[in-house]
Amino acid sequence: MKKFIIAAITLTSTLFGSGLQGNDSSEQVQKCYVKECYLQEDNSIDAVVYNYVERPCTDKGFYVGGLAGINFINHHGKAGFTGGLFGGFKFENNFRVEGELGYRYHSMHGVNLNTYSYMANGLYDLPKIFHVTPYVGLGIGYAHTTTNIHSHGCSVRIHDNDFVMQGIVGFSRKISNDLHLGLEYRIFGTKHDVYDHSVVVSVKRFI
Repeated sequence: MKKFIIAAITLTSTLFGSGLQGNDSSEQVQKCYVKECYLQEDNSIDAVVYNYVERPCTDKGFYVGGLAGINFINHHGKAGFTGGLFGGFKFENNFRVEGELGYRYHSMHGVNLNTYSYMANGLYDLPKIFHVTPYVGLGIGYAHTTTNIHSHGCSVRIHDNDFVMQGIVGFSRKISNDLHLGLEYRIFGTKHDVYDHSVVVSVKRFI
C-alpha cells in the first residue's frame, strides 16, 4: 500500500504540473455541426432538405456514464467482472471531478469476493493525439467486501470495510457531439496490499 500511495503522490504532482502548463496557452473553441432536416413542400413533389448548423461542442460541464470490464486480483490468472456508474463535471482547464459507484466480483479456489466501492475521482484530460484524448486520474474512497469461502462442504462469510485508492489511465474518442467512448486500465488497492487490476470500456455523455 505504501508503494501505491507514493505512486499516487507522484502522479498527482504530474497532473497539476500539466494543468499549469495548459493554462499558458489559449484554447481554440471547437465547433460541431448538427444535421437538421425538414420537409419542403413543392407544387409537384415533397422534398426533404438537410441543413448543417454550427454550434459549440458540449465537452465541458456535467456528464454521466458507465463502465464494464474484466479484473484480476494480484495478477491471478482467472478473470473476474467489474462495472460501475459515475457522474462528474469537466472544467475549462481539462480537469474533471467525479463520483463513482463500483462493483467487483472475483472467484478463485473456492473463494468468492464481492466488492462495492464508493469513490471520489480526480482526472485530467491530456492533449488529443489523432482524435483520441488520453487521460490520467486518481481516486480515493471506501469499499465494502463480502468474502464467501466454500471448503469441504462448509461455508464461511466474512465482511470487511476498507479505505481504498485507485489509479486510472485511459483514452477516449468522441463518437457524437456529446458522447465519448473510452478504454481504461485501473489499479484498485486496499491497506492489505490486495490489488485489483482491471481493463474496462466506458461510455460518457455530457448533459
